[in-house]
Order: sequence, then C-alpha cells, then structure tokens
Amino acid sequence: MPGTIDIAIPDWIELLAVLVSALSGALLAAKGREFDVGGVAALALVAGLGGGIVRDVLLGQGAPVALLDERYLFIVLIATALGFFFAGTITQFEGFLLVLDAAALGLYSVVGADKADQAGLPPVAAVLLGTITGVGGGILRDLLSGMTPVVFKRDVYALLATLGSAVYLLLRQTDLTATAAAFAAIGLTFVLRLVVVRYRLDGPRPRDLPVTLRENWPHVVRPRRLRRRRRG
Repeated sequence: MPGTIDIAIPDWIELLAVLVSALSGALLAAKGREFDVGGVAALALVAGLGGGIVRDVLLGQGAPVALLDERYLFIVLIATALGFFFAGTITQFEGFLLVLDAAALGLYSVVGADKADQAGLPPVAAVLLGTITGVGGGILRDLLSGMTPVVFKRDVYALLATLGSAVYLLLRQTDLTATAAAFAAIGLTFVLRLVVVRYRLDGPRPRDLPVTLRENWPHVVRPRRLRRRRRG
C-alpha cells in the first residue's frame, strides 16, 4: 500500500492478544463453576485463537499461524491453568473480566488490520478484517458459554473494533513506528470500550421510521384515512 512501511507489528503483540483473550474465556468458564477442565480449556481456546484463525482462513495464506506456531497453544494452556486454578482470586477484582475483554478487543482488532495490511488488502477490507478478528473470538466464546454475544446486543462493540482498526491504518501512514501506532490504536479502543460500558452508551436500535415521524411530527405526517375524513 502506498505510504505504508512494510514492517508488521511485533509477534509478541499478537501473543499478548492470545493470552488476554484466552484468559477472558477461561475465567468466564470457571466463574460459574459449571464447566470442567475440558470446558475451561475449550472456552480459552476459542476465545484466544478463534478470531485469529478466522482471519487467517479469510486471508487464504495457508494454514492458520496458531496451528503452525506451538507458542499459541502453549499460551492457551497457561491461560487455562490460570482460569482453572485461580478464577476465584482473579475475579475478586471488580470489572477484571471487562478489562480483559476491552484489552482483547483492542489488541486483536489492530493485529487483524495489520495482517490484512501486510497481505496487501485495500484499506476498507483491512478494516473489515480487523473488525472480524477483534470480535470473532468473543462471539465464539459467548456462544459456547450459552450467552448472547456482546456484539449482538445494544452495544457499540463491533464499531469500536472498526474504529481501532481504522485508526491503526491511518497512523501507519505517518512517521510512527508500527509498534507505536499499534499501541495508540489499542489504547484508544481500550479506553473507549471502558467508557461505553461505564456510561452504558448504546448503539442505534431498529425502529419503524413512519411511526417515529408520526410521533414526533403528528401535524405533518398523518395517516391518509385521517386526512380524508377531515377534508370531507
């Protein structure tokens, strides 16, 4: 891409994304004490690697990196152990799961956008892939745990992933290094996610536009039958 430095963000940032995402899945599974060790490991696996695997499959550049690099599975095992043996201690900190989820959203969105950028995808496609990478693991985690995915609720979860991806790609057109641009975009996404949850900011909901117009401007928009009666 014109103006983009052909240096990807360091691998350790994606490994950090895997750890944070996998830990969020493991803690969610262990929190209710309804999952056994296999269930905790399964949620850690899909949360930590789900978004990245979907990204790599869509890029079509061979086998997903999570299956080629043993470090990814090793990190998932660490997250599983932490969630299984220390879930009660860790979750005592109020909002810890929320912090993990916000961090995972920012990390994976930026990593996904960077991978797409390095693959030569146009900016719009790179932002889309960053969004899919950011929310993919969370969707799989929530579905397997029997919850409605956060991204489907009255929330701007996916919009924040899109924003983080776009900001990263914009910053890559400047003189910032890949790492600096990544952490700037990750930090923005992280903070905005916490603000959205703190103040319960919701995205727009589906609505019936004709009904809304009649409610707000009853003298302008009237049903045809009512107009005919008044004329008669």
